[in-house]
Amino acid sequence: MIKKKRRTAQYERKNNLSKLLFRKIFLLSFLFLVYNQQIYAFFTNLENYSSLDKIDIYLQTIDTGNNIYDNFAHTALRIHDRNTGRDIVYNWGIFDFSDPISFSLKFYRGILNYKLGYYPYSRALAYYKLNARSVWQDKLNLKNKEKEILLSRINWNLLPKNREYAYHYFFDNCSTRIRDYLDEAISGQLKEETQYKITNESFRDMIRKGYETNPFVDVSLDILMNSRIDKKISLWEKMFHPFDLRKNLMSAGINLITPKTTQTLLDYPRLEPFPLSGYQIIFIYFSFFIFLSLSVYLYQKRKKIQNYHLSLFYRFLGIGCFPIACHASVTCLLMPITWIVSAHKDLHHNINIIAFLPFDFIFLLVSLTWITKGRPIRLKHNTHKWFKKLIVFHIIVSLSMLIMYALNLYDQNNSRLIYNLFPIYLISLILYFTYGSSVFIKKDISVQR
Repeated sequence: MIKKKRRTAQYERKNNLSKLLFRKIFLLSFLFLVYNQQIYAFFTNLENYSSLDKIDIYLQTIDTGNNIYDNFAHTALRIHDRNTGRDIVYNWGIFDFSDPISFSLKFYRGILNYKLGYYPYSRALAYYKLNARSVWQDKLNLKNKEKEILLSRINWNLLPKNREYAYHYFFDNCSTRIRDYLDEAISGQLKEETQYKITNESFRDMIRKGYETNPFVDVSLDILMNSRIDKKISLWEKMFHPFDLRKNLMSAGINLITPKTTQTLLDYPRLEPFPLSGYQIIFIYFSFFIFLSLSVYLYQKRKKIQNYHLSLFYRFLGIGCFPIACHASVTCLLMPITWIVSAHKDLHHNINIIAFLPFDFIFLLVSLTWITKGRPIRLKHNTHKWFKKLIVFHIIVSLSMLIMYALNLYDQNNSRLIYNLFPIYLISLILYFTYGSSVFIKKDISVQR
């Protein structure tokens, strides 16, 4: 009886604790929801600002970072209410990178959404300090009416249905959003001042500069992107880059930024460009191993060794050609697939597909055979003949692109490919033709009776 009462008391105590815990969780959830609603209303309601005379709006420019997506720097707006102490940074560069593979696939397909985020100024500065990125701040010279237009546009953008936008690296990013909103606030003066002033640079030139610290990304984009990025761009278009947005807001006739208002909030050493370009690295690597393989070949031939086609020659040859074959294999498959599945028109109708034919992955198998077995790949007689014809066809097609380039028959700027990578590919094709395959001879193992 006593045990039963104890069990009942323990059960009631646990039940009461569960109810109390549930009530606390419910209360905390309710308070969190109310608090978030209040915070959201505080950030998005224009009436929460005091007199516009007391509001300072700053352009913040953040230096490049260590990640690939940080190579083109960043920009944000800081809005400081001196009367209430409210100090918020608005950032149009928020994206979900929790799943890098999914993010990369969405970016590749051209269906990536970014969104507007907002947070206290102190938190933003702490984040960039943690990542060792310099931050420059410039006060914007805006009249009260212009401030009101800008704040109204930001409030509209903060609505849940408007916070996300379809990101585009050139035409709709963190920098162009601020450019467009400032232009709207000053009645289109910024666009009028800059849209017809054509620079001597193209988007391709700016990509090359942006990826000077990542030479292989530079090479890949230079090959994969087509003639759409080769036209000379205006000052208006150039402001997709945060540094150029800041520069043009300082120099444009509208005088939105005066140098005396500039502050360096954080100052860290800039990332230095890699001493060699991706093309130079490929050339040096290829030349070194081809030189080794030919040295072995000539040494054995000079010494009159009976079989001078020894495995060491083929292994050096394979090591030298393997990265070239890998790159060609990926590129030859990626280009046609990109035209079908990607919404990025900058990756379509690329003249470079002439240099990277869809069957280039075969050369990867040849290179692997050289490395692993120290000999040519063995093919049946007819297959061997077709392999040779395939390489001859590839050489002819590749040379046709060289002729078209010399005669200026296409608009795409692939001069770096022609001068740096094209000779290596031609030499590789000649090596594959000469040493890539041999005829497989089936041994007769029958026993004569």
